[in-house]
Amino acid sequence: MNGPDATALLERTADQVVVLAPPLDAMLAEADRVRRRRRVTIGGAVLAVLATLGAADGVASLLDRGPQAWPVSAPPDGMRFVGLGRAVIAVPSGWATDATRCGQPVRDTVLLGDAPADPCGAVRPADVRSVAITYGAPDGFVVATEYEVGGRPVQRGSTGCAAGTCSAAVHLPTENVTFTVASSNVRPELARAEVAALSIGLRVLEGWVAVPPTGMLATDYGRSAEAKYVSDLRGFGLEPVVRIDPTTGGQPGTVTGVSPPPGTPLKPGQEVTVTVADGPRTPRDEVAVGLGTVDPGHTYRGLTAEDFRRGATLEVPQGTDIWAYADGRRARTLSARQEGASIAIDFWRNGPNWPTSWEAVLPGTTRLTLSIRVDGERVDLGTVSIVVTE
Repeated sequence: MNGPDATALLERTADQVVVLAPPLDAMLAEADRVRRRRRVTIGGAVLAVLATLGAADGVASLLDRGPQAWPVSAPPDGMRFVGLGRAVIAVPSGWATDATRCGQPVRDTVLLGDAPADPCGAVRPADVRSVAITYGAPDGFVVATEYEVGGRPVQRGSTGCAAGTCSAAVHLPTENVTFTVASSNVRPELARAEVAALSIGLRVLEGWVAVPPTGMLATDYGRSAEAKYVSDLRGFGLEPVVRIDPTTGGQPGTVTGVSPPPGTPLKPGQEVTVTVADGPRTPRDEVAVGLGTVDPGHTYRGLTAEDFRRGATLEVPQGTDIWAYADGRRARTLSARQEGASIAIDFWRNGPNWPTSWEAVLPGTTRLTLSIRVDGERVDLGTVSIVVTE
């Protein structure tokens, strides 16, 4: 069976069954034999999807036809449930949540809720997988296949590929939730197979509810964000515990952290800790800064405002993209100065973070200090050390 035929078979099978944790050792061994020892790895949890298989029953061996085989409270080993309301999907445990830059995923990630508009037209990196979870059906959604999972109707669109990315939308009408699965694997047949394998890992968790997202709170509600989010939690039957953080930049009432993180399924009545900004006390408290990095292997890492205050150290390989950002009052006055030559200012002058964006160019250490301007004077926010390795 050739690659496209196997992929098509996997997609057709995906419309009817639910995937469990795949037998990785056997899959990788077969992949090595059939594909001349070429291996495909997805994220840190290693979800292998074969582009070619010896027989049709090879596909069936990867799938479980009994949806109840997954315990409600625990997904397969190496996976985690994440979702909105009662609707969840299983993704590898190593995936991030909302790891984006300019609206595009920078590593394998779950994207929760509606996201802000892409500010700079960034291109999705190659070899990145994502699942975007939103309320409602996508605009122009066309149902290609209908089936059931756990007695619930499921509507699945066809898999389409454009600009190096393949994707498919799966809609649960009873929950009004859509999972849009995407892969930018450089081999289109594998991208389609990855989309098919991930898109069938969804279910509805009776008696559970996911911690709601926070992405649009600050934009839509400002100082009322705390009250809105606490109300949302109570509406889902969860118990909010508010923690005031006087050291966090941002206006009073801004939600700066949630634990357990958004998307995590909980039983009604369980507590969710909501960290809320207490408002600025000094000029440096009026802005929240951070640092993001993406290395040549598309691994995303970052530092927070607290990391800058305590003088943290971050080690990155050559070729890593680095950028600083700020939110809050005087954020537009953010500037940086460096001591060392291991990083150089990024040439992309139209980028959203220029000139506070760099590339790791030489082995060595550079001390990076971020500052804002207050009444014409520079106020330092903290210093971190960037160690560049070969």
